[in-house]
Amino acid sequence: MIYQQKMWQSFVVVLILLAVSGYAFMYRLQMPVETPIPTDQQISNFEECANAGNPIMESFPRQCSHDRKTFVEGISYSDAGQEIKQSGAIEGTLKIGPFCPVEKKDVECPAPTMAYTSRIARLYDSSGEHMIEWRNISENGTFEFSPPEGNYFIDVYPGALNPVEKQSVQVLSGQKISITVFIDTGIR
Repeated sequence: MIYQQKMWQSFVVVLILLAVSGYAFMYRLQMPVETPIPTDQQISNFEECANAGNPIMESFPRQCSHDRKTFVEGISYSDAGQEIKQSGAIEGTLKIGPFCPVEKKDVECPAPTMAYTSRIARLYDSSGEHMIEWRNISENGTFEFSPPEGNYFIDVYPGALNPVEKQSVQVLSGQKISITVFIDTGIR
Protein backbone atom coordinates (compact mmCIF):
# COMPACT_ATOMS: atom_id res chain seq x y z
CA MET A 1 0.00 0.00 0.00
CA ILE A 2 2.76 2.45 0.94
CA TYR A 3 4.57 1.57 -2.27
CA GLN A 4 1.49 2.40 -4.38
CA GLN A 5 1.00 5.69 -2.53
CA LYS A 6 4.63 6.80 -3.18
CA MET A 7 4.31 5.74 -6.80
CA TRP A 8 1.17 7.84 -7.15
CA GLN A 9 2.88 10.88 -5.55
CA SER A 10 5.86 10.54 -7.91
CA PHE A 11 3.50 10.33 -10.87
CA VAL A 12 1.73 13.55 -9.78
CA VAL A 13 5.05 15.41 -9.35
CA VAL A 14 6.25 14.37 -12.81
CA LEU A 15 2.91 15.36 -14.32
CA ILE A 16 3.07 18.81 -12.68
CA LEU A 17 6.66 19.32 -13.93
CA LEU A 18 5.62 18.40 -17.47
CA ALA A 19 2.65 20.78 -17.34
CA VAL A 20 4.82 23.68 -16.10
CA SER A 21 7.48 22.97 -18.77
CA GLY A 22 4.83 22.84 -21.51
CA TYR A 23 3.32 26.13 -20.33
CA ALA A 24 6.77 27.81 -20.26
CA PHE A 25 7.54 26.54 -23.76
CA MET A 26 4.23 27.80 -25.17
CA TYR A 27 4.69 31.17 -23.40
CA ARG A 28 8.16 31.57 -24.95
CA LEU A 29 6.80 30.81 -28.44
CA GLN A 30 4.29 33.65 -28.07
CA MET A 31 6.92 36.26 -27.08
CA PRO A 32 7.79 38.73 -29.86
CA VAL A 33 11.17 38.40 -31.53
CA GLU A 34 13.42 41.43 -31.12
CA THR A 35 13.83 43.21 -34.45
CA PRO A 36 16.00 46.17 -35.35
CA ILE A 37 14.45 49.59 -35.12
CA PRO A 38 13.16 50.49 -38.60
CA THR A 39 14.57 53.72 -39.94
CA ASP A 40 14.50 55.37 -43.32
CA GLN A 41 17.56 57.47 -42.66
CA GLN A 42 21.12 56.51 -43.50
CA ILE A 43 23.21 56.03 -40.33
CA SER A 44 26.81 57.18 -40.76
CA ASN A 45 28.05 58.29 -37.32
CA PHE A 46 27.57 57.82 -33.58
CA GLU A 47 25.10 60.68 -33.12
CA GLU A 48 22.79 59.48 -35.92
CA CYS A 49 22.97 55.93 -34.57
CA ALA A 50 22.05 57.06 -31.04
CA ASN A 51 19.27 59.38 -32.28
CA ALA A 52 17.74 56.48 -34.22
CA GLY A 53 17.16 54.71 -30.88
CA ASN A 54 19.83 52.02 -31.20
CA PRO A 55 21.41 50.66 -27.99
CA ILE A 56 24.51 52.48 -26.74
CA MET A 57 27.39 50.48 -25.23
CA GLU A 58 28.67 52.15 -22.08
CA SER A 59 32.33 51.82 -22.98
CA PHE A 60 34.86 54.63 -23.31
CA PRO A 61 34.40 56.05 -25.80
CA ARG A 62 30.75 55.03 -26.09
CA GLN A 63 29.74 52.87 -29.06
CA CYS A 64 26.48 52.39 -30.94
CA SER A 65 25.60 49.50 -33.27
CA HIS A 66 23.24 49.62 -36.24
CA ASP A 67 22.86 47.13 -39.09
CA ARG A 68 26.03 45.18 -38.13
CA LYS A 69 28.12 48.39 -38.05
CA THR A 70 29.63 49.94 -34.94
CA PHE A 71 29.99 53.70 -34.55
CA VAL A 72 32.30 55.14 -31.88
CA GLU A 73 31.54 58.43 -30.19
CA GLY A 74 34.14 60.92 -31.38
CA ILE A 75 34.62 62.88 -28.17
CA SER A 76 38.08 63.22 -26.65
CA TYR A 77 38.94 64.56 -23.21
CA SER A 78 42.03 66.35 -21.93
CA ASP A 79 43.89 65.19 -18.81
CA ALA A 80 41.84 67.73 -16.82
CA GLY A 81 38.59 66.07 -17.96
CA GLN A 82 37.66 68.91 -20.35
CA GLU A 83 36.00 67.96 -23.63
CA ILE A 84 38.20 68.58 -26.68
CA LYS A 85 36.19 69.60 -29.72
CA GLN A 86 36.93 67.85 -32.99
CA SER A 87 38.72 70.14 -35.39
CA GLY A 88 39.93 68.11 -38.34
CA ALA A 89 39.20 64.95 -40.27
CA ILE A 90 41.21 62.06 -41.64
CA GLU A 91 39.59 60.17 -44.51
CA GLY A 92 41.34 56.89 -45.14
CA THR A 93 41.22 54.30 -47.89
CA LEU A 94 42.57 50.76 -47.65
CA LYS A 95 43.99 49.25 -50.84
CA ILE A 96 44.61 45.52 -50.52
CA GLY A 97 45.67 42.96 -53.10
CA PRO A 98 46.40 41.19 -55.28
CA PHE A 99 43.79 38.45 -54.89
CA CYS A 100 44.35 36.51 -58.11
CA PRO A 101 47.44 34.30 -58.57
CA VAL A 102 48.13 35.80 -62.01
CA GLU A 103 46.64 39.21 -62.71
CA LYS A 104 45.93 39.91 -66.35
CA LYS A 105 45.34 43.23 -68.05
CA ASP A 106 41.63 44.02 -68.54
CA VAL A 107 40.57 41.18 -66.17
CA GLU A 108 39.16 42.35 -62.85
CA CYS A 109 40.05 40.56 -59.65
CA PRO A 110 38.26 42.56 -56.94
CA ALA A 111 39.03 42.24 -53.26
CA PRO A 112 36.33 40.40 -51.28
CA THR A 113 34.45 42.64 -48.85
CA MET A 114 35.70 40.53 -45.94
CA ALA A 115 39.25 41.64 -46.79
CA TYR A 116 38.14 45.10 -45.63
CA THR A 117 35.52 44.38 -42.95
CA SER A 118 37.78 41.96 -41.06
CA ARG A 119 40.30 44.76 -40.40
CA ILE A 120 40.35 47.89 -38.26
CA ALA A 121 42.08 51.24 -38.71
CA ARG A 122 43.95 52.47 -35.62
CA LEU A 123 44.80 56.07 -34.68
CA TYR A 124 47.86 56.65 -32.45
CA ASP A 125 49.13 59.72 -30.60
CA SER A 126 52.11 61.76 -31.82
CA SER A 127 54.60 59.27 -30.35
CA GLY A 128 53.03 56.42 -32.33
CA GLU A 129 53.02 54.22 -29.22
CA HIS A 130 49.59 54.79 -27.67
CA MET A 131 46.45 53.95 -29.60
CA ILE A 132 43.79 56.65 -29.17
CA GLU A 133 40.89 55.06 -31.03
CA TRP A 134 40.01 52.58 -33.76
CA ARG A 135 37.43 52.31 -36.53
CA ASN A 136 35.89 49.42 -38.43
CA ILE A 137 36.77 49.55 -42.12
CA SER A 138 33.72 49.72 -44.39
CA GLU A 139 32.91 47.25 -47.16
CA ASN A 140 34.41 49.58 -49.75
CA GLY A 141 37.67 50.00 -47.80
CA THR A 142 37.13 53.44 -46.26
CA PHE A 143 37.43 54.73 -42.70
CA GLU A 144 37.36 58.12 -41.00
CA PHE A 145 38.72 59.77 -37.85
CA SER A 146 37.91 63.25 -36.48
CA PRO A 147 40.68 64.08 -34.00
CA PRO A 148 41.70 67.51 -32.66
CA GLU A 149 44.47 69.40 -34.45
CA GLY A 150 47.85 67.69 -34.03
CA ASN A 151 50.22 64.99 -35.25
CA TYR A 152 49.14 61.35 -35.35
CA PHE A 153 50.03 57.94 -36.73
CA ILE A 154 47.64 55.54 -38.50
CA ASP A 155 47.88 51.84 -39.30
CA VAL A 156 45.55 48.96 -40.18
CA TYR A 157 45.33 45.69 -38.27
CA PRO A 158 45.84 42.90 -39.15
CA GLY A 159 48.25 43.17 -42.03
CA ALA A 160 48.88 40.35 -44.47
CA LEU A 161 52.45 39.11 -44.93
CA ASN A 162 53.81 41.71 -42.51
CA PRO A 163 52.31 44.20 -40.08
CA VAL A 164 51.20 47.46 -41.70
CA GLU A 165 53.70 50.28 -41.23
CA LYS A 166 52.38 53.28 -39.28
CA GLN A 167 51.94 56.41 -41.39
CA SER A 168 52.39 59.89 -39.97
CA VAL A 169 49.49 62.35 -40.42
CA GLN A 170 49.21 66.01 -39.48
CA VAL A 171 45.65 67.19 -38.79
CA LEU A 172 44.93 70.90 -39.22
CA SER A 173 41.84 72.71 -37.96
CA GLY A 174 38.95 72.59 -40.41
CA GLN A 175 40.75 70.47 -43.01
CA LYS A 176 40.20 66.93 -44.29
CA ILE A 177 43.34 64.88 -44.80
CA SER A 178 43.24 61.92 -47.18
CA ILE A 179 45.43 58.90 -46.55
CA THR A 180 45.80 55.59 -48.37
CA VAL A 181 47.05 52.44 -46.64
CA PHE A 182 48.40 49.64 -48.82
CA ILE A 183 48.45 45.94 -47.86
CA ASP A 184 50.25 43.40 -50.04
CA THR A 185 48.63 39.96 -49.79
CA GLY A 186 51.66 38.26 -51.32
CA ILE A 187 49.53 36.38 -53.87
CA ARG A 188 51.51 36.20 -57.11
